[in-house]
Amino acid sequence: QFTLTNTGNVVIDGPFAVTTDQDPATCPATADLAVGASVVCTATNIITAGEVSAGQSVTVATGAGSYDGSTVTSNQATLTLTYDPPAPSEITYRAMTSLAKKGKWHNLTIPNQVQEGDLMLLFVTAAVSDETIERPRRWTRVAIRDDTGLMSTVFWKVATADDAGSNVRVVLTDRRKTESVLIAYDGVDTANPVDAWRVRREPGKTMTHRTPSATTTTAGTMVLSYWGARHSTTATLTAPGLTRYSHSMSGGAVPTVLLVETTSNAPIGPTGTVTATGSETTGRAAMCTFALRAE
Repeated sequence: QFTLTNTGNVVIDGPFAVTTDQDPATCPATADLAVGASVVCTATNIITAGEVSAGQSVTVATGAGSYDGSTVTSNQATLTLTYDPPAPSEITYRAMTSLAKKGKWHNLTIPNQVQEGDLMLLFVTAAVSDETIERPRRWTRVAIRDDTGLMSTVFWKVATADDAGSNVRVVLTDRRKTESVLIAYDGVDTANPVDAWRVRREPGKTMTHRTPSATTTTAGTMVLSYWGARHSTTATLTAPGLTRYSHSMSGGAVPTVLLVETTSNAPIGPTGTVTATGSETTGRAAMCTFALRAE
């Protein structure tokens, strides 16, 4: 609503009008405005997506009437509405499955809980280098890290209606000890699910393995940390955060993996690093940081 008030010392003649930076307002039919009298005009302005993102909308308006046959304009009025932009949707864990075996073909069954629109991540670590890990059909490869005696790679896919209960096949060029982890999340931006990611290899033999820091561009991301290491025997990796998967195969020269939710609602900026501690030393390790974008 816009109120025109005659603050002068003469009668202002109609018709009256109010123009805004959007659609003009509608004023009632009024013959004139006596000194001190007012008329109320109405208009509907549409708030744009850009204004929602910015957290405010601004409307500029000017009123007009006439005096002695000439147009009389009011002062320019500005209305600024401020509000909190809507928070991004919260990303929530849906389901997970895993497979640890020695072989060339590794078939994982997508959990029945997975729903259309969920984001699925597939982490694969094999205790071998110079190996080809084929990209599963309709999956996108995000990252790969090839170290001496170790290879880790990550794929993603937005779930379709018929994915739940179906198989995903991971194929290597030879029979290798391999850890495969498939995890699904709800509430991820399906158009651009991975907001930021980084991967690094372990530069020296140690019991502690630090993930790289990635820089997020949107608020509300889910930050995942993943470690894939090769140990001489069955070992463990532990790190702060919510552990979703931790496993080491038996025997010698085995892959040991750890998947942790580090932050469930991260702000914009660097994610920081996370350090995992192993039960034995190794210089063969790959560390990954993934930030999932909320829808």
